[in-house]
Amino acid sequence: MKVDIAKFSWAEMCNNSKGKTSASLFCGLVILLVCALSFFLAASTIGLMLLFKYEKNIDVINFFSNLLMQSIGFSAVGASLLGIHRLSKDKPVEENKIEEHGTSQQ
Repeated sequence: MKVDIAKFSWAEMCNNSKGKTSASLFCGLVILLVCALSFFLAASTIGLMLLFKYEKNIDVINFFSNLLMQSIGFSAVGASLLGIHRLSKDKPVEENKIEEHGTSQQ
């Protein structure tokens, strides 16, 4: 199967050099996507609450503040998973080559 670099594929993004799905790449990508979404949710909610001066319920602000800090911490975990895979010794990409077996005459 020949890889076409002109087309983007989520499945090929998480593959290693042998074409199998890498667990560290997949988990790192999912963790970073979830952390990015929770970071923007928490930051926008805190910003809107402070903008409209809704400081009556400090527990809600504390909840979103904790969510903001935890998303930063977990994004470090996702980035380290991607970095570990990048720094590991991976073999170069293997091409699918068909070897021809001929008969030799002696």
